[in-house]
Amino acid sequence: MNFVNSTILFGTFIAMCMTMSGQFARYNRACRVVDIDSCSRTIVLSIPSFFRPGDQVLLHQAMSADSTLVGVAEFNTIDTIVSPNAYLRHPFTGVYHARENLQVVRVIDASELSGDSAVHAMPWNGDFGGVLAICARDTLYLSRTFNARNAGYRSLRQASNSRDTMESSIAFVTEGALPTRNGHARNGGGYGGSLVSNGGRGGATTTAYTVSDTMLVHDPRLIPSSDTSRLRIYLGSAGGTGHQNDLRGGAGGIGGGAILMKAPVIIASAEAALDVSGSDGEDAYADGAGGGGSGGSITLLTDTVVGSLWCHVSGGIGGSTHGTIFRYGPGGGGAGGLLQVSNINVLRNLRVQRGGGASGGSQLDTSDTRTSHGAQPGTEGVLRITRYNETVARPALPSCMIVGTDTVMNDRHHIVFRATYGTVRLWYLDSVARAGSERLVLPADTSFRRVAADIEIGGCITRRFIDMPVIPLAGDEIRVVVDQLRARTGDTVAVFVRIERVNGQASLRGTISLRLYQPVLIPIERRYRSKQQYTTVDIPFSLSREARSTFRRVEAIAVLGDSAAIQLGIDTVIVTPSSTRTQLVHGRLTLNDVCVTDRARLFDPASSIRIEGRAISIRADDAIATNVLGQVLTRFHRGTEAGQLNGMIPDGYRGLCYVLAVRSGITTTHTILIDD
Repeated sequence: MNFVNSTILFGTFIAMCMTMSGQFARYNRACRVVDIDSCSRTIVLSIPSFFRPGDQVLLHQAMSADSTLVGVAEFNTIDTIVSPNAYLRHPFTGVYHARENLQVVRVIDASELSGDSAVHAMPWNGDFGGVLAICARDTLYLSRTFNARNAGYRSLRQASNSRDTMESSIAFVTEGALPTRNGHARNGGGYGGSLVSNGGRGGATTTAYTVSDTMLVHDPRLIPSSDTSRLRIYLGSAGGTGHQNDLRGGAGGIGGGAILMKAPVIIASAEAALDVSGSDGEDAYADGAGGGGSGGSITLLTDTVVGSLWCHVSGGIGGSTHGTIFRYGPGGGGAGGLLQVSNINVLRNLRVQRGGGASGGSQLDTSDTRTSHGAQPGTEGVLRITRYNETVARPALPSCMIVGTDTVMNDRHHIVFRATYGTVRLWYLDSVARAGSERLVLPADTSFRRVAADIEIGGCITRRFIDMPVIPLAGDEIRVVVDQLRARTGDTVAVFVRIERVNGQASLRGTISLRLYQPVLIPIERRYRSKQQYTTVDIPFSLSREARSTFRRVEAIAVLGDSAAIQLGIDTVIVTPSSTRTQLVHGRLTLNDVCVTDRARLFDPASSIRIEGRAISIRADDAIATNVLGQVLTRFHRGTEAGQLNGMIPDGYRGLCYVLAVRSGITTTHTILIDD
C-alpha cells in the first residue's frame, strides 16, 4: 500500500469513527516511519501533522523479516519537528528497520483522559496502527473500557480456486509478520490466527471429493524472544481465509491489537477493562469458512494494580459452513493472545480471559447434525513476566552546531569557527574538504559562502553547517545576534552577543540592552542583579571602519531548570550614527534539568507574590521557602487578607531562595535572590 492510499484510508477511517461514535470516542494517533537516522536521533514521518514537540511517543517495529526484531518497541520524546523530520530527545536503545513497517505511536498521557468516553486503538491499516499506549507518572485511574479489539492484522480474501495449502509452502494471508494458512484445497476451512500459541486447524476438504486429508504440521506461532529485557509489543494475527471456488468463502477474522499501560500504580474501577480480542471468522456457503483471528497483547508496566481489572486476550471463533448436500470446511478457532506484566504480584488483581476461540461447525440444509468436520479450536493465550525496566534514564545527547566568533590574530581580522560539541573530523569550505581540527580560522574578507563540518558525537558522524553573511557594498546596517546556549542548573554560562556589519563603511558605536529572565539566568556581576523577574544588562560596543564584526560576552549562572527554552531577548539597541539600521536576532537558553513533575508549574504568571526586603507574601493555600539544598528556611502563615500567606526569610541568610506554593492543587515555584 503506498503512502497516498494509506492517507486516504486513514482519513476515511477517522470520518467513519466520528460518525459511529459521535464525539465520545478517543483514538490515539500513529503514522509510518519512512526513514530513521539513529546517529542524529531523527525519524521521517509519513504524517507529521499528527505530532507536536514534547509529545511522548512509542517507536514500534510492527513487522520485520528478522524475527528477533518483531514487536520491539521503546519510548522517546519528540524534541523538534521540521516537517517531515522529527528530532527525538534521547538516543535509540536498539536497531530498527524503517522499510519493514516501523511505526511511531503518540503516547496518551493520563492527564488527557476525562469523563467516561471510550478510548480506542486505531486499527492496523497495513502501514501503522493497532497500538494503544497510555502512561502516567504517578497513578493511572481506569474507569472504562480501553479497546483494541479487532485492531490487529487483517486477512486477504482468496480468489476463486485459491492455492492448495496442502503443498509444502505456507501462504501468508495476513499483512502481519505472523504466518497463517488458508483452508486446504477443495473448500477447506482457514486456520485460526496464531500469536504465541497455535490457532486451530481449519476444517477438512468437502465431502464432495475423496481427496486425502493429510495435513502438514502446523506451527505458525510467534516464539517470543528470550530477551525479555527489551519492550516487545505484538499485534494479533488474522485467521486464514477459507478455500473457495464459488466465490462464497469466508474471510479470516481480524487479529486483536495491542494495549500498553505504564504507571507506578493502576487503580481500576468495576467498569474498567482492557480488550484485545480477535474477531470471528466469516461464515461460508458451499465454500470454506474463515478462521478466527488471534488475540492481541496487553502489556502492563506497573508495580501495583488496585481493584479488579478485566483483561480480554481471547481468540475469535472460526466461521461455520452450510451446504445443500455436502459438508464444507469450517474455520479453526483463533489462538488466545499474550498478557505481559512487569510484576508477578499484579496477577492476583487481574481477571484474565485468554481462551482460544472455538472452531466453526459444518451444517447441512437437510440435516440437524452439526459437526466440526475436522476444524479445531485455538489454544489458550500465554502469560509472561517481562524484565523490561526503564528506571535507568537515557541522557539526551547535547545538540551540536557550528559557531563563528570574531577575534584579532597577528594584527589581522579573522573569523574563528568551532563546534559547540563533539570532535570535528572534516571541515568543508563550499563543499571542498579540509582536515579536521578544533578550530577553523579564516580571513574576515573570505569569499566562502558556507562552512560545514563532519562532527563525531558518541560514535556517530553528523554534518552541521553555517552560512557566511554576504559582504555588503554600501549603507550603514548591522545585525545583532544572541547565540543559542544549553546548560545545566549551577553552570556558569557565557552569553555571546555578536554585532555583525551587514552594510556600510562608517565607524559605529552604541549600546545593546540585553534582557535576561532572572529566575533562570542570574548575571555574575552584582550591579546587574534585580529583585524583579527580568533584569537588563547594558553592553557597549564599537566597530571601526575596517571591522566587519565584534562580539561581547555576559557571564551568568543557570539557576533553575525546567527543560524549557528561555528567550535571551534584546530590549533596545542604540547606535551612533542614529541612521544605522539594525536587525535583531534573539537567542535562547535551554536548560536540561527537570526539576518539577507534571503537576507543578514554574514561574506561573497568574501567581501573585510580593517581596519587601525579607518579607514575602503570596496568595496560596500552603507555602514554604527553601535554600538551594532543599532545607526549609521558613514556613508561611496566614495573613490578615483572605487567601494571603506571609513569610520572613531569616536574618543573615543570603543567596537564592525558592518559594514553593500550592494553590488549588497546582504547585508553583518562584526564585528569589536575597542580597541585602
